[in-house]
Amino acid sequence: MIFKLPEYFSNDLRIWNYIPERKLTTSEVEHILKKGLEFSHSWQVHGAPLKSEVIVQHNTLVTVVVDNDMAAASGCSIDKSIAFVQALEQELGVSFMNRMKLLYSLANDIHIGDHRKLNEIPDYAVVFNHLASDRKDYESEWAPAKQSWLAPQLD
Repeated sequence: MIFKLPEYFSNDLRIWNYIPERKLTTSEVEHILKKGLEFSHSWQVHGAPLKSEVIVQHNTLVTVVVDNDMAAASGCSIDKSIAFVQALEQELGVSFMNRMKLLYSLANDIHIGDHRKLNEIPDYAVVFNHLASDRKDYESEWAPAKQSWLAPQLD
């Protein structure tokens, strides 16, 4: 398991993953976590607070997590989370919305790749399914490239 979510969240989660265009620096991660804490404390759905957190994994993945046991994000609250990530893009000068980005691991070092350059990712690389939207998938959706969701594109 390469990515792990805090145990204080239930298994009924909603997750949004954002891959930066490059590995984040320590100061960028600190900025994201500080802003994420502020955002999480103020994030609501129809006036009810959301149990949420912004997590950064290995300087390569920003994850917004909502615990549905308390209240589920919907409509306008989801729009606010996207606006939060877009504000981070502006503040840091780093794109998080490029859906062509992907994550893969080689010898436990996580790299940021690009769908348009799949030939640069070794077949033995372990790839993360960044579309994982719940705890089980988030913590287990790593597979060798040839057996992953990328497999049809690698042939």
